[in-house]
Amino acid sequence: MHRLCAVLLVILSTLARPAPALEFKDGLDAYRRQDWSTAIKVFTLLAERGDARSQFALAMMHDRGEGLANDDRKALEWYTKSAEGGYAKAQLNLGFMYERGEGVAKDAEQSLHWFREAATQGNPEALARLTERAGSGDPDAQFVVGSMHGTGRGVEKNVEAARKWLGKAAKAGHVKSQYNLAVLLEEAGEEDQARQWYKKAAAQGHAKAAYNLGLLYLQEEPAAAVRYLEEAAKQGHAAAQFQLALLFDEGRGVSADHGKARKLFESAARAGYAPAQVNLGSRYARGENAGAPPDLVRAYAWFTIAARSEEAARKNLKLIESRLQPGQIDAARALLPRLLDGSAVAEDS
Repeated sequence: MHRLCAVLLVILSTLARPAPALEFKDGLDAYRRQDWSTAIKVFTLLAERGDARSQFALAMMHDRGEGLANDDRKALEWYTKSAEGGYAKAQLNLGFMYERGEGVAKDAEQSLHWFREAATQGNPEALARLTERAGSGDPDAQFVVGSMHGTGRGVEKNVEAARKWLGKAAKAGHVKSQYNLAVLLEEAGEEDQARQWYKKAAAQGHAKAAYNLGLLYLQEEPAAAVRYLEEAAKQGHAAAQFQLALLFDEGRGVSADHGKARKLFESAARAGYAPAQVNLGSRYARGENAGAPPDLVRAYAWFTIAARSEEAARKNLKLIESRLQPGQIDAARALLPRLLDGSAVAEDS
């Protein structure tokens, strides 16, 4: 009887012991043995848990018809999951599927996107395909290859190669390439050339190009700077709105207009531009808004918003906090969402 109990305990303890967790290697070993059923079981289990390598493996098996029906749509589905999980080989294969129209309609933009994603992770086949497309005259591919060489993402940084590819695309009218080329030229001290490409990009509505152009003109031709900054500001470029507000405040390159300056400061501040938020906080603290007296509650509110990223705002916040009553601090905090959505602005206009 005692022996029976002991045997029973051994059996129960064995049954209670959890099975070893399956790993990708288990599926890979089964795949190499061409034990398709085991490989599929392991890969499917892990793929459904989000394992990118297993998702890629399932996609490959569907792609090649190994243990699974050859199915481009299923392959596309698993390649997509794996690619979105950051797996470079899946991104490469997905790029080819979109390029060739396998399991999906041909889509040059999507294929370029996935080749770029793989190439920036250092995948040589993806970089080779992008370079091949760039060499065939594809401006979008030229932009990608040029930008990669310019930043050193996925390849060794090479400014000359960057200028070569961006230059080809820029001449074809590719607006992002015109802007990036202008940045490289400006960094190299070739300001006259940079201005020409900024102008071409700005003429196509590129806000950053208009902003950078405004900054280049700021010292020598403030009136020209105002014109380009206004182009960028109208498109919601917060830094341009802030810089333009300073010019209206100072009457530099344009007739002084403190009311317009304030509205521009507020637009930039609501867009999250911290220097504008600090500026507004300081203006309210000093009473510089259309002759109004200091408003420490509103100053505290703007400094609170800016304090997330600006050390100057954090220091000013402490100074003002010592001058406010608890109820005023509560009022300032309640004001925060209204300042950001603009609903509190009209009260002071």
